Amino acid sequence: MQDVVLEPISTGDIIDRSVRLYRKNFGTLVLIVALPSILAYAGTLMSAYGYLTSVINPSASAVSFLNIIMMLVGYFIVYVIWPFMYLMMVSGLVRAVADHIMLGNAITLRGTISLIKGRIGHLILAGLLMFVLSAVALFALYIVVAIFAILFAFIFGAMGSALPSWLAGTIITIFVIALIVGIIIVGLAVVARLMFVPHAIMIEGLNAGAALGRSFTLGKGNWYKVLGIVLFDYFVTISTSMAFFMPILLVAYLVGLFEVTNFYEWLKWITVAWTFVQQLSSILTTPIFAITSTLLYFDSRVRKEAYDIELIVRRIAALTPAAAALVTPVPVPQPAFVPAMPMPVIANDDWAKSSPLGLSTFTPRPAPVNVSIPSGLSCPNCSQPLMSGAKFCISCGVRLAS
Repeated sequence: MQDVVLEPISTGDIIDRSVRLYRKNFGTLVLIVALPSILAYAGTLMSAYGYLTSVINPSASAVSFLNIIMMLVGYFIVYVIWPFMYLMMVSGLVRAVADHIMLGNAITLRGTISLIKGRIGHLILAGLLMFVLSAVALFALYIVVAIFAILFAFIFGAMGSALPSWLAGTIITIFVIALIVGIIIVGLAVVARLMFVPHAIMIEGLNAGAALGRSFTLGKGNWYKVLGIVLFDYFVTISTSMAFFMPILLVAYLVGLFEVTNFYEWLKWITVAWTFVQQLSSILTTPIFAITSTLLYFDSRVRKEAYDIELIVRRIAALTPAAAALVTPVPVPQPAFVPAMPMPVIANDDWAKSSPLGLSTFTPRPAPVNVSIPSGLSCPNCSQPLMSGAKFCISCGVRLAS
């Protein structure tokens, strides 16, 4: 176990620590993220090529049929296979980063893959549940927005003719801005409630259903922190994409690719280039999101469950084994719609024991070993002088036999 110091931290500190950790493990993190991104790149190219080729040469020939098949396979890869691979990759990174922060374990590709294999069934089920909940939330938001829009149109239509044009325009602008801000806040609240599902599965060893309830509890009230992290990731991704794409556009202009008369041929080329830039940016920025979400997870546990105090109690119990009997673990409360499952129940599970929350089967320090006092009145461990009749060395603390 490392000498971990957990404390409530701000969004800026979360981002700063994430960037530092990302810098130290850049090569490994990029390697872990590369495989799903390459798959997404291949699927995007297949769908774009199949669609554009079918539009350019519409016919009933076998070539057109193959293009349609290629397009459908590409869509299946991008919208079905890749989201689950992305979830698994982020989940593996979450656990690897948590092990690195709490236990000092190295982040490796093989170790991350083995962690994913151990929870792949729970991750797939969690992905399906998150998709259903997100779809329901989007549908409910659409209904609410439509109702507000209809009510506003009805009220404004009834009294709008009596208002000056500048006042009517101001009211419409304020309503639209308020509606957009409300949609953003609701969306961030949903993301915050679902963000910690991979953490609950990979770090705490919960099943998919319990992980959803756990994530709802830990993510409550974190929407403004999620906003900071999302904005940071967005601007980093856009900056990285533009840094790669602008030189490509410059080279294309110099070699005359913009002079292509066939619009669809030009669109094919630009799709290949932009997709490549997007996936390259995703490879470089996705690890930052995994690290920031993990740090936000520990910050939520510290703020809502005093996890930092729990770590201090564990250290005290390790230093004084007699005090361990006085420490009573406090069960973590679960949401109302999740069956009661106090945390000590999963403490016997092998996955939970190896979790950084269990501190890899944390054991107290061994008792000091007695050593004989030599005739020269110096410590046999550090060779410092000893006082006559001393039972402990004041320099290194070793116990001396009487």
